[in-house]
Amino acid sequence: MIKLRKITSTMKSIGMSISFKGAVAFLFILSANGLYAQTFPVDSIFSIIRTNHVEAPNADWNHLAKLTEETLSNATSKQDSIMAVVDIFAELNDVHSTITVDGQTYGFYNPVSDSVYALIAPMLSLSQTQQGVVFDTLLADNIAYLRIPSIMAWGDDAINSYALQVQQTLCTTLDADPDALIIDLRLNTGGNMYPMLAGLWPILGDETVLYTMFPNGEPQFIWFLKKGNLYARDGVQTSFQNQITNVEPACKKANQSIKVYVLVGPLTASSGQATAVALMGRPNTLFIGEPTADGYITANNYYPIGEHIQLNLSSAYIADRNKVAYPRIFLPQVYVLGGDNFLHLSQDLKVQMSKMMFNMKNK
Repeated sequence: MIKLRKITSTMKSIGMSISFKGAVAFLFILSANGLYAQTFPVDSIFSIIRTNHVEAPNADWNHLAKLTEETLSNATSKQDSIMAVVDIFAELNDVHSTITVDGQTYGFYNPVSDSVYALIAPMLSLSQTQQGVVFDTLLADNIAYLRIPSIMAWGDDAINSYALQVQQTLCTTLDADPDALIIDLRLNTGGNMYPMLAGLWPILGDETVLYTMFPNGEPQFIWFLKKGNLYARDGVQTSFQNQITNVEPACKKANQSIKVYVLVGPLTASSGQATAVALMGRPNTLFIGEPTADGYITANNYYPIGEHIQLNLSSAYIADRNKVAYPRIFLPQVYVLGGDNFLHLSQDLKVQMSKMMFNMKNK
């Protein structure tokens, strides 16, 4: 049975998002008999999804149209009508898109078994307490450690503030002249990728670090760093570009060749995954841990529909600097299952593996 999930009471859900502004006409499925089908613009929403969803080319839209009409014909409440949209997400196996109606956000999710949830629940709880808390320390063997958590930053001031915070923390870490750097994304369930990518400029440099790709393989946006800031260039009209962050570079001494070990796991999602992908292809970089969350590695566009409805839609794939796309999941290069210990990093198996790989390379 498809479950209807109320995510949050605010207009923002976790995820990498790209703003979209534009009017959308109100069209209604008049053939449906349900009372709420005549007052809820499912037909506009259906059209937006069919035109813009990343999985649109692979979907059976005749089947989805029939399914939507059947749901609406029996609708007796606003929530029933919302369920018609959630049903579409479910048919597309899309856990990253959401619809917000009157300040309440809904989406589809794949429930996990009790045994799996028991394994990830402690880490999930910790990720919530560590949201926005950038942490660094110097470990034994002169290996630095930097944890980038979820960052829920919306608006220029918040984005720039967090970008500067990540950058300054990383610069302080590099000032200690470590031999290697561990970047921990295991508690990063998403948020806004802008401050995460801009914050990593000291080790990424002035480079193209990410693409968002249409289903046909053409670039939607080209994401690059320059002098401590993140920019986006239109993938079609490449002369058009936008500066996303606006901070003064925090580092006196950057290090774009330092060995980096990136830790990922089952909670690494959305913008956390995008940050991992941005590091893919960087020289001297190795990914350690477990597969990331399934289905959250998409770029999402916001589509306002009238005053009270907003669609947050998976509209593009995330691809690395070599244009390799990651449709649903990001896999580490070295697998280490379990053994996470954030309170005692010296006992953390993924941290231990990072140290072991560093020592093996430097014998």
